[in-house]
Amino acid sequence: MSKAKIERELIKVREQLAGLQKREAHLVQELKMAEDAEKQSILDKHHISVEELTEMIKAKQAEEKRLLGLARANDSATNTERSDSKND
Repeated sequence: MSKAKIERELIKVREQLAGLQKREAHLVQELKMAEDAEKQSILDKHHISVEELTEMIKAKQAEEKRLLGLARANDSATNTERSDSKND
C-alpha cells in the first residue's frame, strides 16, 4: 500500500471514529434520560414525592450510620477482650 493510500485510509478511519464518538455521547445522554424517566415512573407509580424520597434516603443513611457505629463498637469490644485475655 502506498503512503498516500495509507494517509487517505487514516483520514477515513479518523472520521469514522469521530462519528462513533459523537454517537456514543448521544447514546450515553439518551441512556441517562431513559434511566431518569424510569426512576420518575417508579416514583409516580408509588405516589412518592421528592420530599418523601429525600426523607427516606436520610433515614436510610442514618440507619446505616447507626449500624456501622454498632459494628465498630462491637469490633472494638472484641479487640479489647482479646487483648485482655492475652495479658492474663
